[in-house]
Amino acid sequence: MKKSILAYVVFAIISANQIAAQDQTIKKDNFETKHSIGFGAGYSTGVGISYRYVPKRFGAQITFGLYVSEKQENYSNGFSLLYKLKSTNKSTLFLYQGNHVVINRYFGFGDPTGYTYMHSLGIGIEINLLRDIGFNIMSGFLRQSDGRGSKPNFGPTLDLGLYYKF
Repeated sequence: MKKSILAYVVFAIISANQIAAQDQTIKKDNFETKHSIGFGAGYSTGVGISYRYVPKRFGAQITFGLYVSEKQENYSNGFSLLYKLKSTNKSTLFLYQGNHVVINRYFGFGDPTGYTYMHSLGIGIEINLLRDIGFNIMSGFLRQSDGRGSKPNFGPTLDLGLYYKF
């Protein structure tokens, strides 16, 4: 009788350890990361290398890119605010507010420097392709203006991003 009780206690301890280990594995696989780095291409959020920080519901994204040729330099500077609406293991739905400033410097032309400012509001979705890789599609409404006081332009925008989450 004592041997069967001892065997039962040992079996219960081993089973409890296995269940706890499986629970830890599931939690590790579902862990939401706060940091992401990747490439963003958007008219209203910027074009270039991008970094995201989303600790809980609110987050931010910065993007920087540079294009240089013999005749010009273009600097893309983006800053966006993010707000998570719903998050699952496969995707995240969010609202975004994008800001993008493009600085153009021309060599040998009449207007040596100019800039364009874009501001947008919209909705986006991040689709988890792999555990640590996310693909972002954002669409919204854009307002564009330049530094010369011209009449602003309005229209739709589409922004894409591919991120490694850590």
